[in-house]
Amino acid sequence: MERRVFKNLPFVIAAIVPVLLLSIGCNNDNGASSEFASVSGTITFDNVALWPDSGEVQVTIWPQDVWTQCGPMGPPQNPNNPLVLTKVAGQTQYSYTIDGLPEGEYSAIAVGWRHPDESLPDERRSAVLGVYLNNPNTASTGLNCPPNIPLQDPLPVVVTLQRGENRTGLDIRADFAKIQLFFP
Repeated sequence: MERRVFKNLPFVIAAIVPVLLLSIGCNNDNGASSEFASVSGTITFDNVALWPDSGEVQVTIWPQDVWTQCGPMGPPQNPNNPLVLTKVAGQTQYSYTIDGLPEGEYSAIAVGWRHPDESLPDERRSAVLGVYLNNPNTASTGLNCPPNIPLQDPLPVVVTLQRGENRTGLDIRADFAKIQLFFP
């Protein structure tokens, strides 16, 4: 009898260990596995043939009350670590993820082109190509401030994140033709 228990011991251990690991790995914070949140989605570009050969296409997220009707009034949440997209010939859709975000309200998720000329004033180096609108069929600069700027695009949609939340499906439509509005 003793011999039979030891003979089955590896099978018993193999059955118990995964259950133990699973119970140790689970916590009781309602799925919030981190103190930080993330956002992700797909960016669909129009007029990709106009993608400049220099500069960067960046995806940024803007803190509460920073993006106003006439645009951002301060730096994005991730100014030192924007998500930079790499051009792939003929590709029109790109996935993005921005993580490490504290819980809170974000006034915009934006896709922009950053001019490579560092001698330009900082506020003149970027062109907004698109913002998150909760409508992936419309490309918008998120700027609506006539008569100063001749743009009357829909404003970006505010995104509220909870601790540990991973928001997916925040799809954006962006248009490289919008560069001409900022750099005629």
